[in-house]
Amino acid sequence: MESLKILTLLSVCNLFFTGSNAEVYLQEEIAALKLILPLVNQSLYREYMRSDPFLITYLRTSNLQLQEASDMILKTMKWRQDHRIDEIVNEVIPIEKEMPYDLRTVDWEGRPVYSMKIAEWDLRKYTLSGKAYDAHRVGMKIMEQVGNLIRHYAKLHPTNNHNITKVTALVDLNGYSWKLHACPECLRLSENILVDIEAHWPQICANFLFFNSPRIFEVTITVLKAFMDYTMKNGLHTYG
Repeated sequence: MESLKILTLLSVCNLFFTGSNAEVYLQEEIAALKLILPLVNQSLYREYMRSDPFLITYLRTSNLQLQEASDMILKTMKWRQDHRIDEIVNEVIPIEKEMPYDLRTVDWEGRPVYSMKIAEWDLRKYTLSGKAYDAHRVGMKIMEQVGNLIRHYAKLHPTNNHNITKVTALVDLNGYSWKLHACPECLRLSENILVDIEAHWPQICANFLFFNSPRIFEVTITVLKAFMDYTMKNGLHTYG
């Protein structure tokens, strides 16, 4: 956990010197926000889902195309109910203790920081032992916790709530192994998690920072970039 504290400090310094990531709504985005709510309002079953910070991510992902954004939102609502996402934070997932992570830190703008050590995650073991679904579900649980924390911190700082809409992710790649983390089954698990993040928590990642990155990770990240939208790609940084 000590190394994660160091990584967190480094990430805060990095964000401090790269400037603010404040959310600014353009006039066309404001207009689109007014138009999209009536199209999806009946399917939005939580109050936060009617908020601008929630809706704007789907609009931006669809380049302000109302029909496409509406379809994405409606699919997310059905997906959340089909997969019991609203209850997942309290769900006991057997494999979760084998996939430790930390969400106790915030960056300098008050946004939550997700951190983990890749050496503590054995993706090959999960997939070969028939636990890929559970591992995937842990990923969804993490994302739902992240979304809850974003809204929690935004309420704590209401004058700054347009800044607190995303998460910073820190991954310590010390111990990264081609066999344990980049096997075909491992990549498929990572791809499936990324696909769900992009579809149901779009544009949630402000910065995705990888530390202690070995050369072989360049191949992995090239594959995974195919499943990332432009905002995640822009926020992605690797450090050797």
